[in-house]
Amino acid sequence: MAGVLGMMPGTVGVQLTGDRLRVHVLDERLPAAAEAAALQAHIARMFGERP
Repeated sequence: MAGVLGMMPGTVGVQLTGDRLRVHVLDERLPAAAEAAALQAHIARMFGERP
């Protein structure tokens, strides 16, 4: 997830603590939280998990 988030324009995962990933976003107007949630759901489905 952190690696893929780093490919989204203006974002990079900076800290992983337990099951939480802190993300640095260059422009707070970007819908980074919504895009990260959608990405998480896609990755979960790839591994047969429920988002």
